[in-house]
Amino acid sequence: MYKNLKIFLLIAFPLFTSCGKTNAYVPGQITDSIECSEKSGQFYALYLPKGYDGDKKYPVVFFFDPSARGKLPLEKYRYVADSFQVILAGSDNSKNGPLEICTAAANAMIDDVKTRISNIDLQTLLLAGFSGGSRFAYSYSILHPEMKGVIGCGASFPAQTQDVFPPRFNYSLIAGFYDFNFREFYQVKEIFRNNNTPFCFIPFYGGHEWPDSKSFKKALQYQLCLSNGNKNMEANDQLMIALKNQFSEFRDSNNLMAAKWSLEDLLVFEYKSYQTSNYSDSLQKIIKSTDYQNQVTLFDKSLRMEDSLIQEISKVTTAYYQLLKNPLTPIKPMKWWEKEIEKFTLFETDKDIYLQMMGKRLKSQVCIQYWGVNRQLAGAGLYDRSLETAIILTMANPEEPIYYALKAESLSAIGKTKEAKTELESAVQKGFTFDEPSLRNNPYLAKLKSL
Repeated sequence: MYKNLKIFLLIAFPLFTSCGKTNAYVPGQITDSIECSEKSGQFYALYLPKGYDGDKKYPVVFFFDPSARGKLPLEKYRYVADSFQVILAGSDNSKNGPLEICTAAANAMIDDVKTRISNIDLQTLLLAGFSGGSRFAYSYSILHPEMKGVIGCGASFPAQTQDVFPPRFNYSLIAGFYDFNFREFYQVKEIFRNNNTPFCFIPFYGGHEWPDSKSFKKALQYQLCLSNGNKNMEANDQLMIALKNQFSEFRDSNNLMAAKWSLEDLLVFEYKSYQTSNYSDSLQKIIKSTDYQNQVTLFDKSLRMEDSLIQEISKVTTAYYQLLKNPLTPIKPMKWWEKEIEKFTLFETDKDIYLQMMGKRLKSQVCIQYWGVNRQLAGAGLYDRSLETAIILTMANPEEPIYYALKAESLSAIGKTKEAKTELESAVQKGFTFDEPSLRNNPYLAKLKSL
């Protein structure tokens, strides 16, 4: 029966050939853990859009996730790929870490896709990355001119690439208002605008995460239109409509700064696509309005306040890191943290939208800093201190299941098995699945799981 099924698949889907071996992939379904033919140990996930036709040319988007989750962005954006008839591929090896490892993973995946799929459009090879994967995608494209565009999510370009400006590829940046990196996005946007360098800036209401499919769709539309030389007027019109809708959404929610940014993108794309409409009057109207000027003042004030609070958080984080060398390093009491988190929560409920965003970003900042220090302390066997940082994490984001797993790990390590089991049960109830790479083979969690 297996033999007959294999013959059927080879006849029904003789799509790609690699090293003389025919491989079958089903359009509309993600194929995970494909091993590169010429690079043993290098894997990636692949998605062909529904309606795939072997006689047509297809753009490709290569994804880089900071935790080597190649399948994750394909699951999020498969329907976007169907809409635009784009192939998606995500590396299972590239992750935050040494540049050499990421580059080897990218080279292996890209070369393998080119080998397996003979009908890709070499004029529309795009990279997309999240967080550290976003920085890597930008760096890689600088050194590989065959890459025509980059969609950055959750982070912009690395500091060492600022001298290579402007980039010769098309650049889209998707930024969450609640992302701890948001100030970086804002500064990069200003760099591009001040240098009259076209790019697409897409803010959305979210944190440090792969963006929603609606936001990614706009970024991809921008890339495809420019890669096409703006010759596809239907695609151009769709992008203009999407950007106009984005402007209307921000304007109607009284987020006038974001509305202004959307108009700036409209003006850039209007020029690039030779549209006849003019948004200059609308832009000037917003800029001259009292409401906008007041919001700029509040926004600048919130950024200064955020800087000050982040410095305070970082000082406490540094003290925790110093425990690795000096166990007697003085640490802020948990009561201090309770007051700080309460302060951030009050910001989140303020009537000023920029203070609301700041409150969410500060909690996000706590999470990114204390995840790192927690793993360092646990790795050094300082589980009483790693427990403190896990408690801080659950205060900052009580809905994140992995933070309860961290509490369970530390409690188990210091012999508080009953409490540890309770925390692990909370983690599982909230969605923890033991798949987190840094905890997958954790002996303390494995012991609790077996009880």
